[in-house]
Amino acid sequence: MAWAGLGFLCGLVPSILTGNPSWGPLAPVVGCAAAFARAGMSGLTWRHFGAGRPPSWMRAALFGAFLWLAMGIVLNAAVLPGVTALTGQLPDLSAAAFLRGNPPALAGALVVAWGSAALGEEILFRGHVMTRLAEAMGGGRSAWASALFIQAALFGLSHAYQGMSGMVVTAAAGLVLGAGFMLARRNVWPAVLAHGLTD
Repeated sequence: MAWAGLGFLCGLVPSILTGNPSWGPLAPVVGCAAAFARAGMSGLTWRHFGAGRPPSWMRAALFGAFLWLAMGIVLNAAVLPGVTALTGQLPDLSAAAFLRGNPPALAGALVVAWGSAALGEEILFRGHVMTRLAEAMGGGRSAWASALFIQAALFGLSHAYQGMSGMVVTAAAGLVLGAGFMLARRNVWPAVLAHGLTD
């Protein structure tokens, strides 16, 4: 898991050095590459981290759509209003302001969102980090429950550029996506779909 963290941090360096969060999508890509390089050295496959073929693509897609809907309800009806009332601020989404009224940029951002955020972050945070944490804590129910909360906190922290409100909302999304990962028998594809639709 240390390799994934190191890779993720290396991917964040351009954003930190330039003060420009648009480099952020590089972090999950580099994190995944580092995690899977290390996993490959250990003889682990993508399937071990939930990225194998689901038993049914149709059921995975339907569950992903349900997960997206559930996440939207939880975040928009409860988490976002509560966090905004506590902090007095909405999540800072100014990094995406350049997309408004710019269809070519929006099209490119959607490709990046699906590849880096939906696929990359789900495989990294739910598939790799959550799985490795649970295994390190013994693999039982309490280990998976602890891993669920830890990965959600790390996921929230990775969105610090959105301010405190954005980190809390993103951590809550990480809880929902992590629960979905576990309900899908540790298959990441429904969470990838839900994450991509949300972004």
